[in-house]
Amino acid sequence: MVLGADGVHSRTRQAMQSLAAGGSGDEDRPSPFVTTYRALLGNVGAPLPGLPPGSNYEGAADGVSTQVLTATGRAWFAVYEALEGGPTPRRRRWTAADADAVLARWGHLYAAPGYTVNQIRALADASGDGGAGPLGLISLEEGLLDTWWWRRIVLVGDAVRKLEPHAGLGYNAGVSDLAELVNGLRALTAASTALPPTTADLEALFAAYQARRAGDSPALTSMSARRARLCAWLGPHHWLVARFAVPWLPLARRAAERVLGPLLARAPVLAWLPERRLPARAVPYLHHPRLGGDDGNDNDNNNNNSSKRSSVEAATPLLLLRLPLFAGAVVFATLATVGVRFYRRV
Repeated sequence: MVLGADGVHSRTRQAMQSLAAGGSGDEDRPSPFVTTYRALLGNVGAPLPGLPPGSNYEGAADGVSTQVLTATGRAWFAVYEALEGGPTPRRRRWTAADADAVLARWGHLYAAPGYTVNQIRALADASGDGGAGPLGLISLEEGLLDTWWWRRIVLVGDAVRKLEPHAGLGYNAGVSDLAELVNGLRALTAASTALPPTTADLEALFAAYQARRAGDSPALTSMSARRARLCAWLGPHHWLVARFAVPWLPLARRAAERVLGPLLARAPVLAWLPERRLPARAVPYLHHPRLGGDDGNDNDNNNNNSSKRSSVEAATPLLLLRLPLFAGAVVFATLATVGVRFYRRV
C-alpha cells in the first residue's frame, strides 16, 4: 500500500487522482483547495519578557490578524493577511522580498501586551542564538477532499483536509487520521492468514476509514474557517460578531463545552497501545487506549467505548435547536471563535 502523508501539495494525491482518471500518474492535477489568506511566520529564540509561557495572544482587524505563542525559552509570531484579489485555487510561491513587504506593512500592529510585531521581530534578531532565522511567508490553503483513497493508495492529514491554523486543529486532525487507519490495519493483519491483504481488503479498510473520519471533517473545516474570518475580517458581518457578540455575550465557554469539547472527545486513539491511566476531563473522551494493567483485549475496550458514546454525543449541539434563531446563530458564530476569551491550544 501507499500512504500519502505528504501535505497540502501532496504528490501522492496527484498521482492517485491521475491514475483514477485513467492517466499515467505523473500529470500535475489542479489543487482541490482554495487560498484566502497568507501567513508571515517567525520565531524568537528567547522568552518574551512579561509574557508567561504557554500563552496565546491574537489581534483582530480588517483583513489582517496577529498571533503570538509563547513557550519556555521560546516564542513564535505570525501575521495573517487576506490575499489581494480574493480567494484563489492557484499555488503561489512567496519570496523573501514578499515577506519583508508584509512586515513593513503590518509591523506596527499590536501583537501582545507591551509588544508590536516589529518589537517582537527586533527581539528575535537580538536573541543572538540563531533561533530567529529568516521570516517565512506561506499560503494558507483551505478545503476538504471528496475521495481519500483509490485501490491501494490512501491519504491522510493535509493531503485530504487543509485547515486554516487559527483554531489549531489541523495537526490533531492528521494524527487522528493516522490513529484510525493504523487501528484498521492492525485489525486486518491480525485477522488475516499468512497471505498479505488483497487489494479488495485494503479498499474495504480505506472506505471504512474515510467514512469514520469524514464524519467530523466538515465541522473541523467550518470551525477553522470561521475562526480565521473572525480574526482577519473579510466583511462587516465578521466585524460585527467579533466586536460585539463575542466580547459581550458569555457563550464561548458554553459553546466549547457543548460543541467543540464533544467533537474533540470523539477523536480516535491507538486502542491497542498500553498507556498509564489518564486523568479525568470535564468532557470525557469516548475512546481510550489499553490502560496500565488491562489484559489488552481490544474488543472489550471497543465495547466500553461504545457504552460511553451516548453520554458524549448527547452533549453535541442540540441546544441550538432549542434557541431562537438569532441566539442560535450567535452561539454558532461564537463556536468559531472559541478562545478569543477562553482559548486553549488543542
